[in-house]
Amino acid sequence: MIRLFVAVKIEPQESLMKAFNHVKTRLSDARISWVNPQNLHITLKFLGDTPDKNVEKVKEQLRAATQGAKPFTLEIRGLGSFGNTSNPRVLWMGIFDDRHRLEKLYRSVQEQLEPLGYENEGYFFRPHLTLGRIREMKDTIVLRELESSFGMILFQRNTIDSFALYKSQLTPQGPVYTMLEKYSFKK
Repeated sequence: MIRLFVAVKIEPQESLMKAFNHVKTRLSDARISWVNPQNLHITLKFLGDTPDKNVEKVKEQLRAATQGAKPFTLEIRGLGSFGNTSNPRVLWMGIFDDRHRLEKLYRSVQEQLEPLGYENEGYFFRPHLTLGRIREMKDTIVLRELESSFGMILFQRNTIDSFALYKSQLTPQGPVYTMLEKYSFKK
């Protein structure tokens, strides 16, 4: 068995890293498992534990998901959290794509993997860049201040011209991601 997910890799630029480090400093009193900046990505599909014999079928279906896909630009803006206001669980930066090309890519990946038994989650796609998983936060005031002050600030623009299939290995030091195959769009 191999633990897999499909994602768009995000290479952090200086402005994003500056904001990320500012958030980490301001929330240093909370217990948060921070994402390694080199692991930043937008998840398109989490496949979970997959039998080794199915990996080639997954790769084949993902190749088909690039049909008609062309490079596009998206923006990383603002700061937010999932969970409720008194018990936030995930800290994220927002993803904005005014032409909805990322959503089209998401739907294509979902459709291509469905015949292999990977169900379409059926929920509204809310693309985001996970910064950390909140284990404990006694006081959410600082988080609310950060969310408010970052508002819709643009941290980074990215041209997206591919996505990839990743293997995820969980270790005590955090997850280790290995790219198994990259799927580039036609230019």
